[in-house]
Amino acid sequence: MENLRQTRSRIGLWATASLISVLSALPALAEGKDWQTLDADLMPQMVTPVGHMIKDLYHLITYITIGIFILVMCLMGYVMVRFRKRPGENRQPMNFNHHTGLEILWTALPAAILIGIAIPTYHVIAYQESIPQDPDGLNVEVIGHQWYWEYRLPDHKVQIMANDGNKTPLVVPVGKVIRLNLTAEDVIHSWFVPQFGFKIDSVPGRINQAWFKVEKPGLYHGQCAELCGTMHAKMYISVKAVSDADWEIWRKGQPIASLTQGDKDTKNLPVDLATLQKEGEKVYGARCASCHQPTGEGIAGAFPPLVGAEQVTGKPEEHIKIVLNGLNGAIKVKGQSYNGVMPAWKDVLSDREIAAVLTYERNAWGNKAGVVTPDQVAKER
Repeated sequence: MENLRQTRSRIGLWATASLISVLSALPALAEGKDWQTLDADLMPQMVTPVGHMIKDLYHLITYITIGIFILVMCLMGYVMVRFRKRPGENRQPMNFNHHTGLEILWTALPAAILIGIAIPTYHVIAYQESIPQDPDGLNVEVIGHQWYWEYRLPDHKVQIMANDGNKTPLVVPVGKVIRLNLTAEDVIHSWFVPQFGFKIDSVPGRINQAWFKVEKPGLYHGQCAELCGTMHAKMYISVKAVSDADWEIWRKGQPIASLTQGDKDTKNLPVDLATLQKEGEKVYGARCASCHQPTGEGIAGAFPPLVGAEQVTGKPEEHIKIVLNGLNGAIKVKGQSYNGVMPAWKDVLSDREIAAVLTYERNAWGNKAGVVTPDQVAKER
């Protein structure tokens, strides 16, 4: 009896603590600005194609689960009523342990259900992992810090430091593919906006890729979803989707960011191999190493290697064009295909910076392909 009282007491304390936790969250939920409105299915109102597909898949699995629950409960009810022991009966129960038909049925039916779930699940995952090739899309570098987000738009020389809660959003155009390259400066973070339908980690020394396309204007909120330190709960995310015209106005109103070493006058500096390699190593470490890695080996399946790559050791003009104009599609390096996103650097790096980093790449890690001069870069612009 004493043990029963202790058990009831523990249950009561647990229930009270749970109720207090729920009630304490209500003011934040009621505030509304940092939380999404839920639909009748208790899921956020999705505003991206991926979000809609995930929600449809959720509904499909829910309906299948409800159907299985009803079937099992009905069978259990039927068996309990049909084969119950009635008053006055003294029948002996049947004794059998094998039924081929039933065994085939309870093996084939779950397998068919799992296949029926797996096919649309694979379709959703494949769609989410395949970044659309939209020439009008926007490349965004997302860098997680303790405890704020930094956004860089290298094609437009824009830098956003979202270190003031929800006051500074990432502004994106409606209906355009937004390609994200995510990394982190210190610890693992996770970029999560519920209404976009995906969550992806930002990992130091690694680049993860994702994409979204917002279907309607609005302000959408999220939060870091990976425990990253004492201020993790305050590491908010805000994304503001606007029309093309409003986005252009916003972009033109942003200060030109100095994302690298700058465009200082370097015409009179030496262009020998040793000097350019030394300068290029710094540019490479700041702008290229997170994708292609400090060793130049790249990341298998995501970012191609530079060691022995024909684009690096071949004609300098082709190498220059790739760095100036970027890539947005399939490329074959050393016999292997890659489908990544590389931003254009022509509006971010000076001629000397590009010449230096190309010279470094063409003569590091065993490559021996000579010097690229600033004049050669200027000619290809």
